[in-house]
Amino acid sequence: MKSSFLSKLAQRSSEPAISWLMRLTLDQPKLISLAAGFTDNESLPVSQTARLVHEILGSKKASRTPLQYGSTAGHPDLRRLTAHDLALLDGHSDPRIYSPDRVLITNGSQQLLYIVSESLCDPGDIVLVEDPSYFVFFGIAQSHGLQCRGISMKDDGLDLEHLEETLAFLKRKKQLHQVKLLYLVSYFQNPSGATTSLEKKQRALEILRRYERDAGHPIFLLEDAAYRELRFYGPDVPSALAIEKASDRVIYAGTYSKPFATGIRVGFGRQKRFNEFLSAAFNGQVQQRSVTWIFFVWVRVVSQKQLGNFLAAVFNGQEQRSGLLPILNIWIRFVVQKQLGRAFAFQV
Repeated sequence: MKSSFLSKLAQRSSEPAISWLMRLTLDQPKLISLAAGFTDNESLPVSQTARLVHEILGSKKASRTPLQYGSTAGHPDLRRLTAHDLALLDGHSDPRIYSPDRVLITNGSQQLLYIVSESLCDPGDIVLVEDPSYFVFFGIAQSHGLQCRGISMKDDGLDLEHLEETLAFLKRKKQLHQVKLLYLVSYFQNPSGATTSLEKKQRALEILRRYERDAGHPIFLLEDAAYRELRFYGPDVPSALAIEKASDRVIYAGTYSKPFATGIRVGFGRQKRFNEFLSAAFNGQVQQRSVTWIFFVWVRVVSQKQLGNFLAAVFNGQEQRSGLLPILNIWIRFVVQKQLGRAFAFQV
């Protein structure tokens, strides 16, 4: 039992599994870990980042701003560029949906998941998750005292019939008021690798809507798109933001870290009602001390179109160096679907 001087939140928390996975990888440099998510060292953008940092800090006058505190919601130019790129990815241009005012910049996408969980959920509330799902999110849920209810997966993503059955069961048990979120890793899902189609996202939102009256509040779809840009082939799938008249129920979480350099911790989120469910005091406490100069790096990466060029070069190099990707994909799907089964369906 943890010491009684700790808060209840601290007592519920434990060392994240990702911590020892990273330690294991760092302690054994020759180990190629598929669990910790380390970037291939040879592909890290060292020269590009060095040039950008020199651009930012090369002038005595201009370099002071990046070293000062930033705004609460994040660098305005980065919010604008992020909103613009989201609209391009989704093939939409509706300024009401893809507005910079609805974008929040964070220190990595995990911080956004934490903010959303703390803002929307109370201890004992229920979050619906894919089964299996991203284990790091379970640590956030555990620390907040949330229950995770697993929704089974199919080859193309969430099992919608099981989603409906679970909500109907919670309604019968008079627990529907505790359901606040459906957490969905919609692109190259971790760990199954499945990508959820736009049609399936739309149907999931329709199902959630049908149960909102009995829940007594909105039930949000938290779409974690951390792996969206890591596509080797095939067309992109629009996010749930592109679904007509549904964006007010979608919280979109993305990251700039994974597709470029994982040590540069910059994430972002988009939601119509950020200003409503994130109080100025809480938001300011979390965001005011963001690492501003890193945001300036990303303004240049995005505005100079360097991310796309970098990803194209990396993907081309990986295809030339390795013929193991198809075999690896088959093996991962076998382990997840056949060996793990439904082991990830649990309550925290």
